[in-house]
Amino acid sequence: MVKTRREYLIRKRVLNKSHKVLVYLDETFINKNYSGSDISWYCEDWKDDPRLDKSFGPYVNKPSGKGERFIILNAVTKNGWVDGAKLVFQAKKSSGDYHGSMNEDNFTKWFMNQLLPNIPDNAIIIRDNAPYHNVFKEDGVPSLTSKKIILQKWLKDNNITFNQEFLRTQLIDLINQYRPIKRFKLDSLLQNEPKYKARNLKILRTPQYHPELQPIEKCFRG
Repeated sequence: MVKTRREYLIRKRVLNKSHKVLVYLDETFINKNYSGSDISWYCEDWKDDPRLDKSFGPYVNKPSGKGERFIILNAVTKNGWVDGAKLVFQAKKSSGDYHGSMNEDNFTKWFMNQLLPNIPDNAIIIRDNAPYHNVFKEDGVPSLTSKKIILQKWLKDNNITFNQEFLRTQLIDLINQYRPIKRFKLDSLLQNEPKYKARNLKILRTPQYHPELQPIEKCFRG
C-alpha cells in the first residue's frame, strides 16, 4: 500500500506541474432532516435566542428522525465545482453505507451525460476505487466453472493449441495463461471510442483507503 501511495503521489506531482485540468469526483450522502448546528432548525422556545436572525421568517420545529437519505454525486477542479455535474437522488434505503445505493448504471449514466460534456479536453479524471467506478469490461472468457467442452471451444476459437486429452484443470491453466488483460469499461471507452479518444481524457485512481488524497472530500464536508 505504501508503494502504491508513493507511485500515485509521484504521478500527481508531475500532473500538478502540467497544464491539464484535474477533475476530482466522488459521492456522499445527506439525510433530509440533517442540520449542521443547533440553530439550523428552530424550535418555538428558541425565538428569543439572540443568535437567531429574525429576518428569515417564522421558526419551525426540526422534524423527528433522520428523514429520507439523498445521494450526492459531483465533481470539482481547482476552480470549483464542475458546472452541470451535480446529481442528487433519493436512496432506496435510509441506513447503512451510501455505497449500497450506488451502482454501475447510476454512475455510468452520470459519468457519460453530466461529467464528460462539462470538462475540457485533456483532463485527468481522478476517482477512488469504489466497485461501481471500476467495472471490468467483459473479456469473453467463459466462467472457469463451465463445462469442459465450453472451455475447449474458447481455446479453439482463439487458436490456442491444446491436447484433447487435457484434464479440465489443465484447460483452465491454459486459459489463464492466454486470458486477455482485464480492462476497465470506462477506461476502454475513453481510449477506443473515436469521439472520446480525440479528447485525450484519462482516468487516475487514488490508492485504496486514502480518502485524504481526494480534495473533494473536504468540499463535501464544507
